Amino acid sequence: MVYFIPGLFSGPIHYLFGTYFVDQFRYLESKGKNYETLPIHSEKTVKENALFIKDFIKDKKDLTFVTHSKGGIDLLDTLIHFPELRKNIKRIFFIQAPFFGTPLVHLIEEKLALKWFTKSTIYALRGSWKALNEISPEYRIQYMNIHQDKIKEIVNTMDITCVGSMVDLEEKKIKSVLSPFIQYLDKVGAKGDGIVPFKSTQLPGAKNIQVNGIDHSTMVVKRTLQDFDRMEFTSYLFNENLEKETYEYQYQ
Repeated sequence: MVYFIPGLFSGPIHYLFGTYFVDQFRYLESKGKNYETLPIHSEKTVKENALFIKDFIKDKKDLTFVTHSKGGIDLLDTLIHFPELRKNIKRIFFIQAPFFGTPLVHLIEEKLALKWFTKSTIYALRGSWKALNEISPEYRIQYMNIHQDKIKEIVNTMDITCVGSMVDLEEKKIKSVLSPFIQYLDKVGAKGDGIVPFKSTQLPGAKNIQVNGIDHSTMVVKRTLQDFDRMEFTSYLFNENLEKETYEYQYQ
């Protein structure tokens, strides 16, 4: 069974446009694999979501997880605090997870209109403002340091693949709906996908994959400004026999 754990604001994206994870679902359907998206509120705190995940999977076995963005740190926290669940999980694909945070939180705090919009959206989704603060670089770096021994144990004993991406707007005249945020990350020395810096997505000792030119939305959302074959990439993730090192995914 394959379970998907979405990221922040994924609910409205899929409800309004029906485009979130749909190509990943299509790939699994073509292979006759069963899948389900966890009915999780990503806008709640990491602790709340870890408890939800724990209760949801405690009696299930032979699981594969595909997470996106904050969904990745929700699952990581589950594995840290409930180590008895690790044996239930066969594989994990962490896509664009902000393990070490994102400075985009600072931009949101600085810009009044952006802060108002973000806070209003989180509250409308019955979430917590703390969920955003929990992905700040300061919070996440401290978190990763506190739990570094348990994280190392998780990486060493489980089949974990981390996917991160990096966009250079000047290269090939790449277009992205996240261009302002990509430029901001470049400005503060945190080149990434427009939401999460690339370095923040990688766990030392895991299978780490770098995808150049693809932003935070295009990796999992259909019909963006960028051309990326998500079904082909999902096939790559599920079928390539990768070792625990760093790879660069090549696409046309």
